[in-house]
Amino acid sequence: MDWGTIIGEARDHDELVALLRRRKDALQLSDKVVEEIADMAPGHVSKLLAPAPVKALGQTSLTLVLGALGLKLIVVEDPDQARRVRRRWSKRAENRVKNAPHTLRTARPIVLSRPARAANAARWSRTTPEERAAVVASLNAARAEKRRRRTTQAA
Repeated sequence: MDWGTIIGEARDHDELVALLRRRKDALQLSDKVVEEIADMAPGHVSKLLAPAPVKALGQTSLTLVLGALGLKLIVVEDPDQARRVRRRWSKRAENRVKNAPHTLRTARPIVLSRPARAANAARWSRTTPEERAAVVASLNAARAEKRRRRTTQAA
């Protein structure tokens, strides 16, 4: 892995903003150029990278500014801080760990896809060819209506 050139270190938001501002100055880039590269609104970079920022770096703006300045973040343990807080670290009880909602949303379709296919096949096998034709016709009609509505709204 290529770690690149180390620009500096930051332990908080203000130090990170100072590093980004120092990188922009070292490259002799104007705020306008960074905004154009990052596809940001005019004046936004000055609000983010000012000595007293008007706006804080968020998920999107941080990603855009890092990209425009040719930077990436590498997270490294701070030995001094780890030493100070290590005694406060307590192991979590694994039986108390709950799956995050986004994990469940991602996993549910994968986990349930095989049983869902089997259930659909069983349900479909209990219908007559005429019933299946009626279901397909109603689905096709619904799709056609949706397409018709979409084209009439666009016009």
